[in-house]
Amino acid sequence: MPHRTALLVVALVSVLVFAPRSVAHAAPDPRPDPMSAMKDWPTPVLRPGLSEPQISTAIDAYARQLYDTHHFSGVVLAAKAGKVVVAGAYGLADVASHTPNTLDTRFNIGSLTKLFTRLAIAQLAQAGKLALDDTVHKHLPALALAGADRITIQQLIDHRSGMGDFFGPKYEAAPPSRLRELADLVPLFVDEPLAFAPGTSERYSNAGYIVLGLIIERLTGKTYRDYVTQHVFAPAGMTRTGFWALDERVPDRATGYREIEGGAPGRRVPNTDTLSGRPSSAGGAFATAGDLLRFSEAVTAGKLLSPAWTNWMINGSFDDASRQRPMAFGGGAPGINAALERAEGWTVVALANFDPPSAMAVGRGAMDIIRGHKPTRPMRRLGAGSSPPPAENRPPSAESRPPSAENRPPSAESRPPSAESRPPSAESRPPSAENRSPPPGSSPPRAPAR
Repeated sequence: MPHRTALLVVALVSVLVFAPRSVAHAAPDPRPDPMSAMKDWPTPVLRPGLSEPQISTAIDAYARQLYDTHHFSGVVLAAKAGKVVVAGAYGLADVASHTPNTLDTRFNIGSLTKLFTRLAIAQLAQAGKLALDDTVHKHLPALALAGADRITIQQLIDHRSGMGDFFGPKYEAAPPSRLRELADLVPLFVDEPLAFAPGTSERYSNAGYIVLGLIIERLTGKTYRDYVTQHVFAPAGMTRTGFWALDERVPDRATGYREIEGGAPGRRVPNTDTLSGRPSSAGGAFATAGDLLRFSEAVTAGKLLSPAWTNWMINGSFDDASRQRPMAFGGGAPGINAALERAEGWTVVALANFDPPSAMAVGRGAMDIIRGHKPTRPMRRLGAGSSPPPAENRPPSAESRPPSAENRPPSAESRPPSAESRPPSAESRPPSAENRSPPPGSSPPRAPAR
């Protein structure tokens, strides 16, 4: 076996944490639950009553164990009570150059990008430029989409429009690398019939989030990526997050590695050929784990929305009456996995450049270590493009909406990570250790985006 060394950074850093408070629902994702792949994976050792240093050691040990068994390559952060307790990086961001993952590595976060799309819609609703019960036709009259005069913005947010996906034979034939603008994706789904009448059922829909992005572009006169960069990333201090194109040279960007179906265990190749030319409003932004914590803090501190709309994002209603409940966000695709979990005052962010459930396994295991036991109830996995949530998660009733007609609480993945934790600054991180290579058989990487 080739020589393999490890990179680990564990930081104990003081940061400000706001009390998490969030309840949400999500649209069922018809795809198989990626967590089912974990049945033969290592599991963490759980002991109640661990101190923070012991939690840090245990989370590192579990992440290393998943790395050693070829299941994880990425970063994990865990924050609690005013400080980041764990900050570790494992594996390689780029196999060809032997570049290690670090806390500054930018990972493709998949459908966690939808959080930014939903927040942008909330900003425009707050500004009076749209109402959540507006139809698609009102804002995109030229879009010849089935049901455009009946599908509302709220239904797009909640995956209740009847629309489906844009991945498939048309996407593969495009080819994906030529799909660089939101308008380039429209021909892939615009002629498809609705799976059900708008508002009568739920089905996870990437196409619906492309339509939301087009509405943002129409109302702002900017590209989706420019609007989000200026109105979400900049005020949140997310300086290492962006929508870089596939062929751009981006420092610290991780290459994704996907497993080959039917191939040897642990053999992975770059996922570049599966990626669109640029990320979209449905997914594919690149971010660091620290920036995702900054996003959470900015939302909960009211830096991006008014108090009422902040509650809408966090609690699912326009009041502040919701109780704290565990929450999990996930995004994933071949060579892409991102997870954010929050429970009991802790927030865990895990990012990976391997297939799901690589990051989700680390995130779930870290949270179980923190609790000292598995949750007594199944964690509500709020589908931002990954595992399906329980059927119990539904929008609040009409009584929870404010008097104006523009409102209805968002679905699960639109809620920001209520982790409210500031990530460690570069100065606070200990020096990088040696580097750890991925499983044998990985092919040379290229720069990705999706």
